Amino acid sequence: MRRSFRAATALSTVGWGVVARSFTAEYDNASRSDPFTAGSQPDISRAAMLDRKWLAEEVLPGYLPPDASWPQPSERPRRADIPHLRVEFARCVSLECGSQCSSLGALLGFGLLGGVLFGHQMVHDNDDNETSTPDTDAASEMMYEQASEGFRLLRVLADAGSAEAACGVGMCLLYGHGGQEEDDAQALHYFTRSAEAGYEHAQHALGCAFYLGEGTSVDYAQAVLWFKRAAAQGHPNAMFLLGECLLEGIGVSPDRAAAFQWFFAAGERGHVGARARVRTELLGMPNRHSSGVRLTS
Repeated sequence: MRRSFRAATALSTVGWGVVARSFTAEYDNASRSDPFTAGSQPDISRAAMLDRKWLAEEVLPGYLPPDASWPQPSERPRRADIPHLRVEFARCVSLECGSQCSSLGALLGFGLLGGVLFGHQMVHDNDDNETSTPDTDAASEMMYEQASEGFRLLRVLADAGSAEAACGVGMCLLYGHGGQEEDDAQALHYFTRSAEAGYEHAQHALGCAFYLGEGTSVDYAQAVLWFKRAAAQGHPNAMFLLGECLLEGIGVSPDRAAAFQWFFAAGERGHVGARARVRTELLGMPNRHSSGVRLTS
C-alpha cells in the first residue's frame, strides 16, 4: 500500500491564478519587512462572510466539491476518441506542428492510459451513451496494452520537452500506471523536469514528494517552495498545503494570518479541507459539509 499524498486530494480547476499571484507578491514583500507577518491576525469577518457564501453553495441540491482528479475532465478524452486522436496526432507529426503535436500527443497518451492519473478512481469512459468494454481477459489485455502504449508515448513527449507529459510520466511511475513498477526516484525526476518548466500540477506533486520523502529525503523547506509556486498559479491543494505549513511552522516560520489567506483562497476554489480549516480553527464551528483533509506521512 503506497504512502503518499493521496489523502490530500488535488482539486485542480481553472481560475484564481491572478488572485493567488497577487497574494504571493504581498506575502513575499511582507515577509521581508514584517508588518504583515509579525502579530497580524486572520480576518475573522472575512471568514464569516466566506462561510455564509460556501454554505449557500453546499446546500444547493446536487452540490459536489470540484472534481479532484488530474487530468481535469476537460483535458481527458474518452476511449471512443482514441482512433480520431491517433489520426490527428499522426497528421500533426507529419506536418511538424511542434507544440500542437505535443498537446495532441499528451491527450492521446492520457486517453490510452484511461483518462485519470491522479484522483479518486481510474475512469475509462464518460457516460456518453457508450457501452462499457466487456470484462473479459481479452478486453483486459487490450486495456493493459493501450495503457502501456500511453505511457511510452508520454515518455517520448516528456523526453522531447513536454512539461505536461513529464508530469504524466511522473504520475505513472508514482502510482504504477501504464504497466510500470512504482519508482519514486524516477517519478521525482520527471516531476522535477515538469515543475521547473512551470507546470503547476508537477510543482504540487514535487512539493508533496519533498514533504513525505518520496524518492528523496524529507525537505520541508523545498516542499514549501514548490507548494508556493503551484499555489501562485492557482492550484487549490497547493494553496491548502502551503496554508498548513504556514499554520504549523513546517519548513517556514509560522504565520497564522498568511495561512488563513491561503485557506480562504483554496476554500473559494471549493477545497473541502480548506473550508474545514476556516470553520473549525478560525470560526470555532463544526464543518457543515465534510471533514478536513490533512497530509500525513
